[in-house]
Amino acid sequence: MNNVAPNSRLASSHTLFSILTLSLVMAVPTLAAVTPEIQRVTRGATFEVVLKKPTPDPVSYEKPLPLELLPFVERTDLYRSVGTAFAVEKNTYVTAAHVLMAAIGSQYGAPALRASDGTVHPIGSSCETNSATCRGSAEEAVLTAESALKAVLAGGPPDDTWAQRAKALAAAYASERRRITRALRSDAAPMYHPRQSPCSVAAQTTSGKETPVIGPIEHSLDEFYPPALARKSVEGLVVLSVRVNAAGCVTEAAVVGSSGSDEFDTAALRWVETASYLPAEHAGTAIGSTTRVAVDFKLRD
Repeated sequence: MNNVAPNSRLASSHTLFSILTLSLVMAVPTLAAVTPEIQRVTRGATFEVVLKKPTPDPVSYEKPLPLELLPFVERTDLYRSVGTAFAVEKNTYVTAAHVLMAAIGSQYGAPALRASDGTVHPIGSSCETNSATCRGSAEEAVLTAESALKAVLAGGPPDDTWAQRAKALAAAYASERRRITRALRSDAAPMYHPRQSPCSVAAQTTSGKETPVIGPIEHSLDEFYPPALARKSVEGLVVLSVRVNAAGCVTEAAVVGSSGSDEFDTAALRWVETASYLPAEHAGTAIGSTTRVAVDFKLRD
């Protein structure tokens, strides 16, 4: 029989709770302070991707809209915010593919970057922000395609040319994204995903060097192309870091250059599991090693 009095049990419970609480508090690591300098640099490297609202409004209404119900900032802002871009190095910005795609074929025209101080800079122009030069990294092909699309949008009612110009701009954006993805370098440790399926038959030979080499392709990348993106004619490049064991099997893979689309990134990880490799070799013996592979999702004509 338990001889502890109710009040004693309550006191014991309070003591135990206090000990557990103190233990949890002590177990939480101390976070480094976010200094004003870190905040300043972060603000300077973060941009809104914006589209200029058409003026005057091309849409007419039967009666005035109750615009007073909208937040004041939204009512008075001359731009529509569609996403965020980050400066990863001088003259290079990264954003999601769907952010840039929002402008294609729309009435808003080409996207621009808005800095933390509110200044707006068309992609491809130069500016001074927080004492750092910022300039869009769009290729000439992107600027040319944008100008061609804007010209046809302003020229009259919709026709087949609109679709052709929009497709050309989408292709130019995809090409630019590929260039940026290939050029990206990160100091962060890759987040590897373990293999989800059994390894196939072990390789019978090595690559003859200290890096693995991809072998015969058994499964076409088309089999893994996300259907929704294919229907929208969206393309993308994913750069993976893959760990290949001494048998030529990909045991882990990590996205080190994102396409900007989770669907493409996930599809690339699934596809690379089907790839066979000739393992790396050292001193005449097959060894495990790491290499990179560019997985390019391109539509066939």
